[in-house]
Amino acid sequence: MQDGISSGVIGRLVRAAGEAWSSRRASMRSDAERRRLLAPRAALLDTLESRTLLSSVYWDGEIDNNWSNLLNWSVGAPGSGIRAVPGAADDAIINTGDLTPPAIQIGGTHTVRSVTSSRMLSLTGSLSITEASSLAGLTLSGGRLTGSGEVTITNALNWSSGYMEGTGRTIIAAGATATLSGGDLKGL
Repeated sequence: MQDGISSGVIGRLVRAAGEAWSSRRASMRSDAERRRLLAPRAALLDTLESRTLLSSVYWDGEIDNNWSNLLNWSVGAPGSGIRAVPGAADDAIINTGDLTPPAIQIGGTHTVRSVTSSRMLSLTGSLSITEASSLAGLTLSGGRLTGSGEVTITNALNWSSGYMEGTGRTIIAAGATATLSGGDLKGL
């Protein structure tokens, strides 16, 4: 015994200090391992460029005459059961019916790649077309036909008000008619 401390007490203190040091070393290893695991790693996969899948979206008009109603459209093939309103990467195909009323009503703002239509379309909203398209008939009454696509009217254009804007052209095919009526503003 030295200065009133027994060798047993000193032994217990040394053991306790050694256990504390071992515990601290283990904790430091854990921290080091955590840092190693959290360190940035090189990507395991290459990043590919973004892809846009083009779709044909077919009008079946099962519900009403509203372009915006997704239940009137089938993606990929008529009657496919997959429903979506055509978007910017889509070709809208309307090959049901003819020019007799009712026309398909286009309100709101829509962008499509192209439109091929055997029906009369009535545009009161905005329709932007980016590729060549063919419309049997178009009634433009307060809406906007915009975009870079060339739009060919094969039967009748009835324009009472509204705008045609963008870098695209509107072509009235041989044998088709264009009627500009009313005193409302028409802009090119």
